Amino acid sequence: MKEFIRKYLLLIIVVLNILYITYLNIFAAYNVLYYNRQAYFIIGELIFNLIISIILFIRSKNKCSIINLLLLLITNFALISTIYAFIPTIALLGMPYRLEGLYAILNYLSIFYISSYLSKTNKRRIVNVIIALGLFQAVYGYLQLLKLSNIVIMPDSYHKIFGTLGNPNFFASYILLSLLFSIGLYIEDKDIYNKILYFIISIILVSVLIFSNCMSCMVGLAVSLLLLLPYTIIKKNILPYIILIVVSILLLFVYAKFNNTRLLRDIYKTGNEVKEISTGNYDSNYGTHRLGVWRKTMDIVPNKIIHGVGIDNFFYAFNGKPLVNGGYMFDKAHNEYLQILVTEGIFSLISYISLFIYIIIKGLKKSFNNKIYYLLPVIGYLVQAFFSFSVIEVAPIFYLSLGLLFDNK
Repeated sequence: MKEFIRKYLLLIIVVLNILYITYLNIFAAYNVLYYNRQAYFIIGELIFNLIISIILFIRSKNKCSIINLLLLLITNFALISTIYAFIPTIALLGMPYRLEGLYAILNYLSIFYISSYLSKTNKRRIVNVIIALGLFQAVYGYLQLLKLSNIVIMPDSYHKIFGTLGNPNFFASYILLSLLFSIGLYIEDKDIYNKILYFIISIILVSVLIFSNCMSCMVGLAVSLLLLLPYTIIKKNILPYIILIVVSILLLFVYAKFNNTRLLRDIYKTGNEVKEISTGNYDSNYGTHRLGVWRKTMDIVPNKIIHGVGIDNFFYAFNGKPLVNGGYMFDKAHNEYLQILVTEGIFSLISYISLFIYIIIKGLKKSFNNKIYYLLPVIGYLVQAFFSFSVIEVAPIFYLSLGLLFDNK
């Protein structure tokens, strides 16, 4: 029994976390649990995860490690931001329908910490769990495309697909993480049958990502694949890479030909808008007016540079009023790094970036030891975060991915 606990206890805890998050999303999608109450159910998860994290910390041999220091800094700056928030209760619990307050951030960090202690074998098992859940979301999304409303919750007329996540961008971010794990295993696996399996899964996930029409996630995928190219050349494993790229591009053009996705039109439109932006017009509707939002957000950063306006208090960042730009009312900066800067302050942003860089550097050795599938999802998510923001439906899976990349032993 002790041997079983030693080998599988942390694995079971991490799997329970994943399933808990997944079923909360499903319950919310089917109105069993309202979206604006979803995050409150994570409080119990946080308490449980914090207890496990404290036990792991007490048992650790190197309590003064760099990773522990960075986690402590992030936590401290988050607490300071909560205290000095425009509305402290929102900083603690988060905005309605976002609910990514202090307790959610602590939960992300605890999920990372726990998963970083998993054994090598169990980490690989968790990767397959994430891929399987991504495949579930993809199948659910395809049912939405087929308009099988008697089986799945249907999106509105504008959004064709969002899985169980309630938003096509959240859906795409979730798919991106699963997809990059799958692509990494497709490249690395030596067993021909496994290789074929991961290739099929990757193509299914690429297909549904195209249908999501999420440009930021496509950028994250493109950058990850570009970084994967030199790796496959060094490892003399470029043929599977070429096959994947060719099939993915063919899918993109075939779907666009049949007008099932507006992604190609968005790419063309973006090219024209970049030219417009180069003339100094930052108020164009590029990326849902993102550049205009970023510019106006940067104008208020100097006044709150130390502690920010408070976690998830972006809605009140502009003298207690929401930012309205191009007809949109914004409660997020649509850039995760800028969001951290304006809500938690410069020192918090530096701590986050330091954490990500440190984990990536430490994980490079693992990645080049035929385990590139641990690195790809982290890179892809961090790239798309320049144009997006974390949400409680997806962020826990990202922090779990960070823990899989980093070995805290």
